Amino acid sequence: MIRVACLALALVAVGCRRSDASRASPAASAAPSASASASSAPPTGRCDLAPAGAWITLGREVSPGGDEDLLPFAVQVGSATAHAGGFAVGALMPPAGGPATAAVITVDADTRTSKTTSLGAAHGDTEPPRVVSSPRGLFAALLESSGSRRSLRVALVEGDKVTWGPEFEQGRDESMAFDLAVAAPRSVAVWDDDARAPERGIIRLATFTTADLGAPTAPRAVTNEKTDAESPRVVPRAGGFWLSYIARRPEPTDDDARYAGEESSYRWLEVVPLDQNAAPTAPARRVTAEKGHALAFDAAPLDADSLVIVYRDDDTPSGAAGGAVLRVVVRPDGSTDPETITAAQVGVGAPALLAGGWLAVADAAGDTRLGRVGAGGVVDRLVAEPAIGVGMPLAALGDRLLVARPRGTSVRLVAVECARPLPPDAALAR
Repeated sequence: MIRVACLALALVAVGCRRSDASRASPAASAAPSASASASSAPPTGRCDLAPAGAWITLGREVSPGGDEDLLPFAVQVGSATAHAGGFAVGALMPPAGGPATAAVITVDADTRTSKTTSLGAAHGDTEPPRVVSSPRGLFAALLESSGSRRSLRVALVEGDKVTWGPEFEQGRDESMAFDLAVAAPRSVAVWDDDARAPERGIIRLATFTTADLGAPTAPRAVTNEKTDAESPRVVPRAGGFWLSYIARRPEPTDDDARYAGEESSYRWLEVVPLDQNAAPTAPARRVTAEKGHALAFDAAPLDADSLVIVYRDDDTPSGAAGGAVLRVVVRPDGSTDPETITAAQVGVGAPALLAGGWLAVADAAGDTRLGRVGAGGVVDRLVAEPAIGVGMPLAALGDRLLVARPRGTSVRLVAVECARPLPPDAALAR
């Protein structure tokens, strides 16, 4: 399978601006002090940056004026989640004479204190862990390679204690996309894989008991033999889960007219309702245009029974900016027609849905535009936020957002408070 850029965490999850389907490393950003210099100007968004000095630095700090872009052997930040004590972030810490280390970083809500819990050495082609919060605690899922095999491992993180649970063996296709949803009595892991025919992707899932991380089921295919699928997302709902993924089929093209390196496929989103044991309760449902070009998406619960999906539709190569961001709401009895949120200066990567009803979208300049997702999945206004700039929002705790800002080989985690009403003249991204 061909890997699609910026499908994203993991999540928090968490999103990315340059990386691949796992939504791993965030885009380049100025230091927080750059935004602070404009504090005397009238506010143009709803967010305020945390006070100077209120940040957590992961990895080796660089001197002011150094290269603010991502560098080799830099910290890689993946998905993040909010929990009662603040935030938790999955990360790959750079090697110190050996392999990189996979870790879960817990950060207080004010981004002044943090704790790093190691998940061990990250061998082979490994992405940052996906971190999920639940009443049971923090769960971390890590997909890593070892020799000729690849496996998805799940752990429970409680302070310094790491309890490893199930391990699911996977194929050796190009994709590193996977997801994890934690619920009672069973939790579910999903991933995409090659079928016996390498040109077709399938979605597989497996479950385990949430209470003790035991009784894992054998991985099974959810999609049928006629579906070419990739990039799954799974989220809890009342009585079960929602599974969503991208399906595709070749698009008829004039070979003389198209760029030889560009994939040409129709791409749409399908959704499958699952019960509490992750068994389908209805056939897969197509929720976007069959002849569309759904490039990247994120999904989140809208309420106990409904799912909101925000996706980027674009027929250009996956690494380019452009296209439109649309929204669809899925309910047990059907789904809404896709509605355009913005078609103006859309940047690369996947839109990101954060807990608490926040939507983050990168524009063509790399700046983050933020909106609130309200009743019925309606996005009020999508506006540029100078306090965030080109930082990447990772997770939300009410009106407080955790933002990642790379600096050389390090990453700063800062908090922004987004409780201020929008001024009437706030720049729209529509």
